[in-house]
Amino acid sequence: MAIEVLIMSTDGILIHILGLVAFSAVAIIMSDLDLMHPYTWFSAFFCLYSIGFPILTYLGKENLRAAYSKELMVIQLLAFFVILFCIGPQKNTNELIREKHNINLGIFNKILYAGMIFILLGAILFLGRSDFAGKASIYASGNLILLAVFRIPLILTMLYTLLIVSAWINTNKISFITLIITGLSLLGITMYSGERDFIFRFLIISVIFLCFTGKLKKKHLIMLVPLAIGILILSDKYKYFLSTGVINNSTENIILRLFSGEFESAGTNLQVVINSGMKYSLGFERYVSDVLSIFIPNISSVTSWFTNTFYLGNTVQYGFTLIGEGYVTGGIVGVILISCIVGFIIKIFYRNFNRSIYWFSAYLYLITVIIYSIRMDLGTILAAIVKQIGLVLFIVVMIEQISKIKPVRLKI
Repeated sequence: MAIEVLIMSTDGILIHILGLVAFSAVAIIMSDLDLMHPYTWFSAFFCLYSIGFPILTYLGKENLRAAYSKELMVIQLLAFFVILFCIGPQKNTNELIREKHNINLGIFNKILYAGMIFILLGAILFLGRSDFAGKASIYASGNLILLAVFRIPLILTMLYTLLIVSAWINTNKISFITLIITGLSLLGITMYSGERDFIFRFLIISVIFLCFTGKLKKKHLIMLVPLAIGILILSDKYKYFLSTGVINNSTENIILRLFSGEFESAGTNLQVVINSGMKYSLGFERYVSDVLSIFIPNISSVTSWFTNTFYLGNTVQYGFTLIGEGYVTGGIVGVILISCIVGFIIKIFYRNFNRSIYWFSAYLYLITVIIYSIRMDLGTILAAIVKQIGLVLFIVVMIEQISKIKPVRLKI
């Protein structure tokens, strides 16, 4: 924890940033840049979300929502360390035993997949003819059909993961047709809705899967970094272009454009609650509410609490922060507790991903859930495990088993 001591002993923002980047780099090196290992993907994204706000502060970005303090980096680095400690550096074998996992998802699951694609295409056509100006106006409209359709990309991405993994196991080939169709459909709904999370989940799962199968090598990952940066910047510039015809022509430099918005919110939101002195504003019973909210819709999330407390009536949604939930429930103890919970969830899925196609697909999807939840809350992770991963797997397995039942022929 030398880096933690270094951050605590100095007020230099640049040193704080470099310290957390160094900690992340050490973790990635320990995993040998294995994308399947949490030390690689979690360290990379947690670092980006943690340094976003400090970098914007250091570069003098105007109109930031909070004033930076080094307590922010101390808390984030502590959470970072605890999560990695709970996961552990041990590497799982990146190998699926094909004899154990030789399954076919069957025609009914493919029909389900095709049905979701057609629904998304219908939604894209509808949004193209509507007057909605992005996701804020769509959600504000209260259109229940559209809100239901916006849940489909999450389910579709999980089903897509199962389909490409199943095809690879059975044929040793990548189903590029499924990859292209899914990618274009999610890109279309993203461009009309402004929900970049739809296409980002797809891209993350696809890249990690292609690396796992050997279609992408480690040397290719280095080449993908500038491409990923370009996609992030362009997605911010054109995210409302198809729905409004407006392009975000910000004159900010490339670093400010990269860290504004997507990687800014988690750190800023945590800084907001730190500055407000609300470290014990919620109790540990909040975690019980997170579990109950999976099954009881009228239980509000801690993200909603944050919005109603600091931005009531604001049309812009800032999300929250996973680490911030721990902070407002129990200060440093709360941060350690929620970090342990997240670390062990990741560890369970990682340790079991090579047991079956279902665990493998679930782990790939969980990666995107964890990344997204860094700027949300624990309830986001729990709900995704039950409603997106668990529900899709249940439906797929049930359909698979039903399709294997042979009709009984009556002898006359």
